[in-house]
Amino acid sequence: MKSLYHLKREIEFLDEKIAELETKTTKITSVITDMPKARDNGDKLCADVVKLFTLKERRCKKEELYNQELEHTLDALKALEDSQLFIIFYNRLVEFKDWEEIAGILGGKNTYDNVRHMYYRNVKKLVQNGTENNTMAQSNMI
Repeated sequence: MKSLYHLKREIEFLDEKIAELETKTTKITSVITDMPKARDNGDKLCADVVKLFTLKERRCKKEELYNQELEHTLDALKALEDSQLFIIFYNRLVEFKDWEEIAGILGGKNTYDNVRHMYYRNVKKLVQNGTENNTMAQSNMI
């Protein structure tokens, strides 16, 4: 399974492609309905509409996968008893924040290195305790 980060990036990429195709198809549609200027506009429109439909379908599937992975991740994070660790894991795995941002959220004397070390020390514990789903352990945490 892909990690949440990669699924989210792929969904964003598909959103961009869908927006481009929607713009393109509405532009072609207005050209076709005004005056038939070229024979192949209809074929292009048909191909673009099929491509648009395929991309939307693919995006739906990726979003389903993303939501499943997110649910697995959040289930595993519920096992964390320390609220500071929860904040670290949540912001890293779900919000995709870097170590410096997470250290800033935690405040105090937490540094980039402290946060990173706490994360990696506890990833091993979380994986060893079996509180995570296999997909999460393989794709999101390590």
